[in-house]
Amino acid sequence: MGEVLARIETHDWVIDALSKEGRGSLLDVPAGTGALAERLKDLGFSVSCCDINPSFFSASGIEIKEGDLNQMLPYPSKSFNFITCIEGLEHLENPFNAIREFYRLLKYGGKIIISLPNYLNIERRLRFLITGLFSKIPSPTKLGKEKFDHLWMLHLVPLTYPTLKLVMEHEGFRILYVGKDKKKKRMKWLSPIVWGIRLYCLFWPKEKKKEYHLDDTLSRQVIMGGEHIDHCCPEEDSPMRWSKQFHFREEVHQQYPEIWSLRIVRKRLLFILKYLGEGESILEIGAFNRALGERIKKYYPKVLYKSMDIDPTYHHDYFSFSEIHETFDMVLLFEVIEHLDLDEGRETVKNIYRVLNPGGKVILTTPNVFTPGRYWRDVTHRTPYHYEELGGLFLGQGFKLLEICRLCREPFIKYFLKAYLFSPLFHLLGIDFTKSILLVAQKPEGRGSEG
Repeated sequence: MGEVLARIETHDWVIDALSKEGRGSLLDVPAGTGALAERLKDLGFSVSCCDINPSFFSASGIEIKEGDLNQMLPYPSKSFNFITCIEGLEHLENPFNAIREFYRLLKYGGKIIISLPNYLNIERRLRFLITGLFSKIPSPTKLGKEKFDHLWMLHLVPLTYPTLKLVMEHEGFRILYVGKDKKKKRMKWLSPIVWGIRLYCLFWPKEKKKEYHLDDTLSRQVIMGGEHIDHCCPEEDSPMRWSKQFHFREEVHQQYPEIWSLRIVRKRLLFILKYLGEGESILEIGAFNRALGERIKKYYPKVLYKSMDIDPTYHHDYFSFSEIHETFDMVLLFEVIEHLDLDEGRETVKNIYRVLNPGGKVILTTPNVFTPGRYWRDVTHRTPYHYEELGGLFLGQGFKLLEICRLCREPFIKYFLKAYLFSPLFHLLGIDFTKSILLVAQKPEGRGSEG
């Protein structure tokens, strides 16, 4: 493994964070010697690397390209599921261009981890109070010709967390988490000063606290932290812009222009088995009594079946997504998503993406809003999904739609009469008779896949 140019604790933090994510394509920039890239490759990510000086790079079996974060990087838009930028932004003349590039390169639903010096911890604040500098600025005579010719080897921009947050959000990102790479033992001796600052600021007016971002700058991660690390995602993981939702909905409409364009499925279990292979792993969400798992195992005994439900009445493997640190080949979700509000539904789809293996599939049903009374019969239903909105929701999180169908599990005679004899009347009234919409979506396989 190459020499670690950043703190080893920072690399450890990144590895721990990404080990909980689904695998996919990842860009490490600046890559340095490739020490982090090798560890990420061993985790199962498809790693690409980029650096302004590739001559430092020594990791074998990983592609390295020359690129300057002050300019456009040599990759097409929406190329990566993840980006890591460790100790890079502070070396740039134009760090804001780098953030724009990160947004361009990330796929919908992708994530980026950034680390940079924490210029707002109490130790650096006191140093600034005494010296007027956040970091050392060496003179040209002491730098030597190489460093003076290549200023990117120095810390050029003291980028503080509130500024970084402002630019990240302006460019379309949302901060998921702010952490620190390690505890500094000597920081505890500065705790009385921190308490004094917090006590003094406690009496500031609410608006003034907001103007100076005190919730951020006085947080333990910032004022008592070492290097700080941001875990971010594109804005598509926050409430989706109307224009993008409209785009994805129209994409579904082009494939299925009306409700009757959706073929009818009568046997849900056989439909599941069509997309399932022996020995694959399944997570069922809202599994109730796990009966479906037993039925599947009659056909595929070697299937690994696990369940998640918020109801502790029955035994389940998980009771929330936060407990899940493994990935699956298939996720099942039957008559669940309509019980969540729209933001909770989007968060659930995002978590499904996270726990699926590349190429993994999700199959779900929700009440068909074209069938009179079907959705409104349950008072706990919170969000009605038109099939176009449902498909758009999954497209927006990076999934590929495989199929949207209607599910009808009625006896054959009833089905035959409604599907053929009364079909003209249903068309005339603009209604349907099938009880549920059935959707199948797939997480793209590897790099170059859409989403």
